[in-house]
Amino acid sequence: KMLSGAAEINRYGREMEAERREIARLQEQAAAMEPWLACAVPLDFETAAPVQLLFGTLPAKAETEALTKLLEREAPQSAFFLISRTRQRCCVAVLLHRDCRQAAEQALQAYGFRMASFSGLRGTAAEVEAAAEREIAALEEKIARRKEQIAAFASRRQELELALDQVGRKLLLEEAREQGGGDGTLVVLCGWIPAPQEAQLAQAL
Repeated sequence: KMLSGAAEINRYGREMEAERREIARLQEQAAAMEPWLACAVPLDFETAAPVQLLFGTLPAKAETEALTKLLEREAPQSAFFLISRTRQRCCVAVLLHRDCRQAAEQALQAYGFRMASFSGLRGTAAEVEAAAEREIAALEEKIARRKEQIAAFASRRQELELALDQVGRKLLLEEAREQGGGDGTLVVLCGWIPAPQEAQLAQAL
């Protein structure tokens, strides 16, 4: 029964670690949505052919006004939208007709454009961020409950320690037998001593 309790504590610990990793992933996902919050278009939006929508980024210092003029000249069937500008990058969207996609991509690449990937995400950036925050709150509640479950074992700590000592003793005996100590020449004494006297006993032996 005590060993079952110890195994349960270990299981709670493993589950909490997995939940903490998932929280970290969701926090990264929510943070990645920040520059896109002003975009009201769902990240998984599917346009009707032949219209296409591109999400991407530009260097922070990209001259977006000059790029807009270049697109108007080289790819007139396109529309450029600056969603946000941070110290790291510009987040942009480009709506275009497929017939001018090649020309639009050439103009965009000249300014350092990189496609953004939102694979697996559903809804707008604000909706993705809100969903991540809800999941984080739910996981934090799970972790709090597991901590309470582990704390409930505190009153049985001494029993658990004794159970673990018994298992350790059995493992030592099995190891001794495997090393040839099962021929009757080995004497094993089992018992307990106060923890502060452990070093003294080891030195005497």
